[in-house]
Amino acid sequence: MLKQIVAISGNFAKELGTISLHTDYYKALHSCGLCPVVVYGYSRADAAAVFSIAKALVLSGGSDMDPHIYGQDNENSKDIDYSRDLFEMELCRLFFHGDKPILGICRGMQVVNVAFGGTLYQDIYKATGTNHMTPNINHLVEIDTDSLFYNVIGTRDIFTNSYHNQAVNTLGRGLTACAYSQDGATEALESANGNILCVQWHPERMRPEMTEPFKWLAAKLKATEK
Repeated sequence: MLKQIVAISGNFAKELGTISLHTDYYKALHSCGLCPVVVYGYSRADAAAVFSIAKALVLSGGSDMDPHIYGQDNENSKDIDYSRDLFEMELCRLFFHGDKPILGICRGMQVVNVAFGGTLYQDIYKATGTNHMTPNINHLVEIDTDSLFYNVIGTRDIFTNSYHNQAVNTLGRGLTACAYSQDGATEALESANGNILCVQWHPERMRPEMTEPFKWLAAKLKATEK
């Protein structure tokens, strides 16, 4: 049986002139029987081409989004890649309306939220008083027990890594917050139709890896084969 192709967004490193992706993403998707293909584009036509061949979308971590997209002036948002923002938001809309599953990770969760009309806190420390740029320190996340994500993870309380200076503020249309850190920051989102799942941490970088979000994606694709 051929592996399902999953599009995963790449990060443009301006100083190197390269598009890259951490190998942990590859390992997590491969371990679930999926074939990840890194994508980066500049136009709606590029996004449409990706949509035509990929069965699912993974939005990876990376730099801050351009706050002008969600109606705010820049308040210390850094390393903005406007082309990437627009490309990934167009992918979100195409895959959502095309009934193909989307998994958002860290920045990817923020992209999904903004793509559907939501906003972000540009500085999570100012909003919550907590430093979330602590990748080597796990923190507690509480999951709503009536959520899709609870069914995916199978437990209410989990400890996750944290590597972000921005976070979801107002929710995008059709999205529900389903997990929170102790300071009230939104840590996971899902859609009513069950085709979008987003987490603010990096499950692929946890040790041992948190495989459940990737298994969810694989299960969604397997269900479409029937």
